[in-house]
Amino acid sequence: MSSNILQVRALYKGILRLHRGLPRDLKAIGDQYVKEEFRLHKDVSSEEGAVFLEEWKKYYVTMAKQVRRQHKQSEFGGSI
Repeated sequence: MSSNILQVRALYKGILRLHRGLPRDLKAIGDQYVKEEFRLHKDVSSEEGAVFLEEWKKYYVTMAKQVRRQHKQSEFGGSI
């Protein structure tokens, strides 16, 4: 199995694991969105795949920080 596939799979599982720390309604929405996006981008070109992977890595880092802070405040998301 390619290392890229393993990397994508690990990221996917990691994001879903992070979502466990979200409130129930946000977890449901987040899980559904992540599953749909990863499914839709399953067969993209390597260039598109690299961009997709990089953006989801950024999401993972952001969510990890926010889930850790959740106990102090109940806000999620970023400024637009």
